[in-house]
Amino acid sequence: MSESPTGFRPANTLSIVVVIGLALMCICETITFCMSIGEIVDPTRMIRVSDQANSPWLLIQATTGLFQSTIYVATAVMFLIWIFRIYKNLDSLENQQHREFSAGWAVGWWFVPFANLVKPFQVAREAWFDSNPEIETEQTFLSASLRTAPTYVGVWWGTWIASNIFSNVAGAYARNMRSLSDLAILGVIFAVATSFSIVAAVLCIKLVRDITSRQEQRFANLQLRDIYDPPPPPIFTPEMA
Repeated sequence: MSESPTGFRPANTLSIVVVIGLALMCICETITFCMSIGEIVDPTRMIRVSDQANSPWLLIQATTGLFQSTIYVATAVMFLIWIFRIYKNLDSLENQQHREFSAGWAVGWWFVPFANLVKPFQVAREAWFDSNPEIETEQTFLSASLRTAPTYVGVWWGTWIASNIFSNVAGAYARNMRSLSDLAILGVIFAVATSFSIVAAVLCIKLVRDITSRQEQRFANLQLRDIYDPPPPPIFTPEMA
């Protein structure tokens, strides 16, 4: 009978925390999106705050942004901790394929300029594939080059990159606005950025839940295998004859 997987630590609690953070991010982005529509439809609307005329749309966006920044940092930290746990679990799940990333680099690549445009996606793809609930009996070196993941994983990464690009453009444009007529254009940029952000957050929730679930199912399958696999047949030697 083979040995049970050791060292496995379920990532379910971490995944719940990450999902809650991403859900709060979606709420903040939705508010920002609604304010963007206001900027497009009625860019000249003003309210007086401390004897100064201000755009209500920008005020609400700024207030939401302060709250969102705190959530973003906390969620990003928990997401990276979750990734580290997921990768540490792979060795415990008897999946000894030739992985490209270690647990440390699965996190580290997020902080390497330019490489972080591609490597984190490859990390997610590898984690999804190697958390396969099915217990494979044969693994080859070539299996590492055949790793695939559902289409939504690629869409998640593409929308995440796009949201960052448009958010940076919106920030730069906001700093250089010279008149209220520019507010409508800013609203369009914000609307595009937040749309991508919402899609990315929703797909990231699915990714976190799917990988966590796949690992837990693989762990359960390994335990069932250990229970029901028959012991190896006895080995007879000439001395025993």
